[in-house]
Amino acid sequence: MASTGRLTAAGDAYVSFHTELQMKEKLMQELIIHYPSEVLEEPGLTYLQREVITGNNRLDIVLLDRMDRHVLVEVQSGSLDTKHIDRHIDYSEGYLEKNPTIDIRILYIANHIDIHRKNFLQRRGYEYKEISQEKFKELALAHGYPLGADYELPKNSPTKDKHRIMVSDYGNHEISTRNIDVLVAKLKSSPRYQLFQSILPTKIAYEAKAQRFIQQNANIFTAEHLKYVFELIDPIYPHFSGRWFGRLISINQERIVREGDDKIGRWMSELMRSDISDEDIIDSLRRGGLHLKQASVGIITLILYLKNMSSYSIWFEPLHNGLSILYPELGKFNGRGNQYVIFNKVAKAFSRRYSFKDNELDFVFQEIHKLQ
Repeated sequence: MASTGRLTAAGDAYVSFHTELQMKEKLMQELIIHYPSEVLEEPGLTYLQREVITGNNRLDIVLLDRMDRHVLVEVQSGSLDTKHIDRHIDYSEGYLEKNPTIDIRILYIANHIDIHRKNFLQRRGYEYKEISQEKFKELALAHGYPLGADYELPKNSPTKDKHRIMVSDYGNHEISTRNIDVLVAKLKSSPRYQLFQSILPTKIAYEAKAQRFIQQNANIFTAEHLKYVFELIDPIYPHFSGRWFGRLISINQERIVREGDDKIGRWMSELMRSDISDEDIIDSLRRGGLHLKQASVGIITLILYLKNMSSYSIWFEPLHNGLSILYPELGKFNGRGNQYVIFNKVAKAFSRRYSFKDNELDFVFQEIHKLQ
């Protein structure tokens, strides 16, 4: 009996492991289907079909490239194995039998491909692409997909109807896109949001003025310049208690400007750089030689936002926690550059989905807490 129990446990573990792999592959496939150029970093790719029957097998995905070639895609979670390679060769032959006049490419996608299989594929003219699970996770978060092993095909999949369902655990309840829709509708109909709309044009005007000022003075930025920007974007609006950004700026401003013109100038130059990643900019300024005392990631991302409002979002803990209510996969706030990159992608995707202006997101993410 003990032996039977061990065999049953081993079988359950095997089924659980392979089910999780299948769920991950399903999510990888969905992202490739909906965002082929973004995932594969190749412009001009479009989706044609999935699970194409060729003989006794099914081909994962077929894409169309800019030269009208059909890209036959085999997707595997984890490391690419020989079984997948062998199957795909059969797929391509079966596909060509049905489509003799079509030019094709064969592309393998996996989280890892060892050097021997890479050499094998290269010698035969097949393409491959390694894309890490972390990269797929970032893309999934950015486009509102779930990440757990309980993932099901979104209902806007090309094989289903057009409403995606996302279910994610947050505390003891579930958040789905339907729940998010309800929360957003509740927010937009609230008296606070209506009041905010009355001051939004002024807020937009102040931030646009600050943006122009930064652009004009970026090369000679001084402590007085920074103080002017803070005062411009952090006014006291009627019917809203205190200054707009509250403690983020008010308790930190004096210590920041005391850092002096030279250090503030070099700090601003780092923020204006376009030759390094946003992650590196944030991490270099929140610690190290260019760090300004009391200039947290909230201040850093505030200036990035003013630099380019369509590309950046303001980020500090209350805002992160607000968006995490809707997308718990963001995790607990840690203030690091790599987390900001993910937060920013999710925030921008959220604003597009629900037609919020970039200037509204700092208000929206703080108000979400009050709607629970």
